[in-house]
Amino acid sequence: MKKINTGINLFKMFSMFMIAVLHVLGIGGIIEATTGTTSYYPAYFMQNAAFCAVNCYALVSGYLMLGKKIKPSRITELWFEVFFYSIGLSAIMMIVYRDLFSVRNIGYAVTPIISNQYWYMTSYFMMYLFVPMMNKFAGAANKKVFTATIAVILVLTTGSLIIKKDGFRLNDGYSPIWLMIMYLVGAYMKKFDVGAKMKKWLALLLYVISSLCSFIFCIFSKKLLKIMLVNDINYLTYTSPFVVLSAIFLFIFFSKLKFGKKSEKLINYITPAALGVYLIHTHPLVFNKLMKGIAIPLVNHGMLAIIFGSIAMALAIFIICIAIDLLRIQLFKLIRINALCKKLDEVFNSKKKKTIEIEETAIESEPVEETINI
Repeated sequence: MKKINTGINLFKMFSMFMIAVLHVLGIGGIIEATTGTTSYYPAYFMQNAAFCAVNCYALVSGYLMLGKKIKPSRITELWFEVFFYSIGLSAIMMIVYRDLFSVRNIGYAVTPIISNQYWYMTSYFMMYLFVPMMNKFAGAANKKVFTATIAVILVLTTGSLIIKKDGFRLNDGYSPIWLMIMYLVGAYMKKFDVGAKMKKWLALLLYVISSLCSFIFCIFSKKLLKIMLVNDINYLTYTSPFVVLSAIFLFIFFSKLKFGKKSEKLINYITPAALGVYLIHTHPLVFNKLMKGIAIPLVNHGMLAIIFGSIAMALAIFIICIAIDLLRIQLFKLIRINALCKKLDEVFNSKKKKTIEIEETAIESEPVEETINI
């Protein structure tokens, strides 16, 4: 029986909670509504601190999947989950809000991956196809070559960020190329035990410092460039070096946490439902109809209401969506979706005459269970 690293599972859930925070602050309306007021700064710092969440998911994928072969059933199970929410939520929203009913929305609903209903899922599917090649490189490269490769990539992306010219088509990190880069960063951390000797309190402190540096840099650059160029340029992106560092240090912190048996059982039970939080609340029709402006009323009640209210809203979204996806998991078990997907492995194995699996690696010599991430 595989021993699960509960710290990594909690890391995934916390990252998903941070994504909910980002959306409450962003499309929820707080950042825009507080611009020009003193309340803007704590809200913007929260946004900076949570912005590493997407990088966290891609990074942990590389960490866990290094040296492993792809398993056809795993990506198929993921497609079924995405399709389930794309179709189900589209149907519900179009029934409740008749103005959403259109041939275009129906077409998008039945083709969630190729129509980019969820940008991360579309990018993740593309990234997944290149996992064997990335693992082959990561496994063969020595430390000098691997370090130079990661360093050159990050320097080039940082340069592209500073001059605001997307020469590598990274789209500020909203692309499969960026997920591949973060995958390699995670694989590098695994292969060379990055952070293995770091104290967890130091990792947490460095995460806070990285978030603070991101906040200061973004505020300073906004003001300076607005004066020089009369143009408001946003440097808070997934490709920012401070955002990347935040993800790395936060990962190290969570990987070192220990838990009691009851806590472990609860965390490991909930973790498979974490992806559902993303698929439910960022469904395009839900996102633009229900999430848009949802947090603006908090602005009328002061800074503390903005801080704690946005956290409470994000937590409510997280808990409700987790509960829904736990039910979806039971439904899939009942109708044997997972068993159907595993038949693909048997078919593939019979043709290739060897098993293709993703078995999870260890953190600090413990086997880890991988779950699909957003």
